[in-house]
Amino acid sequence: MAKRKRINVQFIVIVAIVLVVAAGAGAFLMKTVFKPNPQKYLALAQADMQRNDWEQAVKDIGTAIKYTKSPDPGPWLMLAEASNHLMSKDPTEYMNQWRMAMNQALQIDPTNKEALSRMLDFYIDLARVAGQRNATTYDNITKFAQRLLAVDPKNSRAQYALSYATLDQWFSDFVETDWRYVERFYETGQLPDWHTCVVGGCPLVVPAPIPELRHREVEVRFAF
Repeated sequence: MAKRKRINVQFIVIVAIVLVVAAGAGAFLMKTVFKPNPQKYLALAQADMQRNDWEQAVKDIGTAIKYTKSPDPGPWLMLAEASNHLMSKDPTEYMNQWRMAMNQALQIDPTNKEALSRMLDFYIDLARVAGQRNATTYDNITKFAQRLLAVDPKNSRAQYALSYATLDQWFSDFVETDWRYVERFYETGQLPDWHTCVVGGCPLVVPAPIPELRHREVEVRFAF
């Protein structure tokens, strides 16, 4: 009858412990010593952006952000810029990515001047170019203008934006108030109390296209 070989349990346990320690050490080294250098990927992203390869720039910036040791708003601002150039390809996706990147930059550094300037410009363009002249847009213009002025009190763009948001709403309220005053006069035949016609928070006045100018002959009369 053949003898059974004894299993060296102690040896197996030692080998298992060594493997676990080695795996842990390998994982640690991968995250520290052999960790990809984020600066390398940021340099690659800058080269991508110079040759207008915005999709590759987004990938390289994402890798840099992943392996950055400490929070830094700079890579997030780069990601926002690259995303901005890709909005024509997929407006919804890259607009969301742009917003996310800007919010991350401001979470890391709430006083970052570049990030505040970009957000202010975004909402100004939303009102003036995209035509979203509503209370939410104007509130955001005011908010970012005030935050930018707190960082840079002499910032002319922020000063203009603060006046622009305030005057646009004031003008719209004035137009509605004046119209109510005239309307009540024609309805009653009497001048109403001005204070009863004053309103606030009215829908903003939207510019209307200028009618086409057409020349036509008129009868000329002389007084002599």
